Amino acid sequence: MDTENVTIWPDEVNERLSWWSENNGKTLEEAQELFTVYLREKLGIDNPRDEDEDFLVDSAESFVVERRTGGSRQKTVTFVGYFVGVDKKVTDRREGDREAAVNAARQNLNAAIANGIVGRGYVDNGRWMMETNKGIVQTEDSADGDDPWWLVRDGDLNLAVLQTNAEWSSYGKPIRPTMWARTYYFLGNTQDAFEDSVKLWAIRVSDPTEPPSFAVAIGHPVKCKVMPPRENQQTDIPFVTAANKFMTTIQYTDDFVDEAERAFLAPEKLWTGHELYTPLPELEEVFHSDSKMVPGIANAIGPLVIVKGKVTDVNREGWDDTYGTDPTGKRYPMRISSFALQRAFPDGLRREVSCLLHGHLVQSNHAFEYRDGDRWLPYADKSTVFIFGRLGMRTINNDDGTTDEIPKINALGVYAVPRLVIPAGEGGDTSLNQYGGGLK
Repeated sequence: MDTENVTIWPDEVNERLSWWSENNGKTLEEAQELFTVYLREKLGIDNPRDEDEDFLVDSAESFVVERRTGGSRQKTVTFVGYFVGVDKKVTDRREGDREAAVNAARQNLNAAIANGIVGRGYVDNGRWMMETNKGIVQTEDSADGDDPWWLVRDGDLNLAVLQTNAEWSSYGKPIRPTMWARTYYFLGNTQDAFEDSVKLWAIRVSDPTEPPSFAVAIGHPVKCKVMPPRENQQTDIPFVTAANKFMTTIQYTDDFVDEAERAFLAPEKLWTGHELYTPLPELEEVFHSDSKMVPGIANAIGPLVIVKGKVTDVNREGWDDTYGTDPTGKRYPMRISSFALQRAFPDGLRREVSCLLHGHLVQSNHAFEYRDGDRWLPYADKSTVFIFGRLGMRTINNDDGTTDEIPKINALGVYAVPRLVIPAGEGGDTSLNQYGGGLK
């Protein structure tokens, strides 16, 4: 067995590690790394290639089954509650490593190979080969199919980005050149803690090949699978990591509470009593009391809030994003108001709250539609909506030459209350196929 090969483990070992990785939100390569650590720390095996196949298969069996060993299986947990928003940003966590490796290869390919930064890929006799500082290795990838998972094409170069951290068991081996991530916001908790504490969470969803861009039904009761939350997090919003194949774990249902209590799950009942909920007339006060200064940013950062209002204006065509801050290239304005706000501010711009929606929210997450049975239909002005987003302030110029600041919201989620909407006519995306568990 050649430990320098891209895949060094016997098939029966990989079968067990693949099963473990799927249940723990890991890639197969990450499972292999953890298994190597387990062999070294628990069994004293520094060089797996010196062991026979039966021993490795039995060790892999112990790794995936025994719960309290060094490579113990970490089960997923069920989160219940609601999706309330989705971040517009998708980030590639491997971008910096990949660009540094490609630049090194461009400057001096031989030196980049000798220093263990990249491997050079090429095809020989119908199979992909890889040249590294340890020599030439034949991979398991056929040249007749799709590109290998490790391949980075840059002009005339075919490269593999290698692990350069000597503390990792994958040191000197290829790593996935991309790792896309997007944050989804979730109001809820683990199933056993939901009735005691409904909190805001950030769910970090990653995919090595495609940016996580699937739709979620904001405001509808849901179950989903995540990795267990870490204790004592030092972050403003606690976060969890999505389970592997997260979309397939999503199930829209309200069966996580007793039938007699399900009516209270409606956002118009539960959300208005949550600490995130802020009445529209109180937005300015909440911004000044709860905003924070962040080093390197001149203006204060406002808190995340949930508001409820009537739609007074919506631009479905959107604006072109001339600042280049939205990956879709579009932004969509909306204005909302309420009786309480217009009573407090009968005239002027303050009687409405401006909300700016990002492109992914509108184009993929039904921000301008409500659910009617199994259909998504557009709503009109005066419909009741809940908006989750980041509270800010915008400057306006008065006729007398003075300026004022009034609240605004950068929206991350919109939920239109089906029984409180004004229908705008037939239309909208009627497909629910993007929702893994289906809507109930």
